[in-house]
Amino acid sequence: MKAQVAKDPSATLTPEQTKRAQGVSEILLQATTVLGSAAAADAWLTRKAIGLGNTPPLEMMMTPEGCLALRDHLVRMEYGVYC
Repeated sequence: MKAQVAKDPSATLTPEQTKRAQGVSEILLQATTVLGSAAAADAWLTRKAIGLGNTPPLEMMMTPEGCLALRDHLVRMEYGVYC
């Protein structure tokens, strides 16, 4: 996903962009809670995860399907289910 910068500082996000930003924020909060700190969550985002097909979580955040998979993966991590 390529970042887009608005040339108009008063520009607002589209409803789709708002929904996507909210989803990413929720995943970051969930990761922080499950892993115990923001630093641990940040480190986890960039490492390949076996349970995610050796894909870094940050890459998966780029699609709605990837966000759903991350939420599920984090719940499994929270409850100790890695299969």
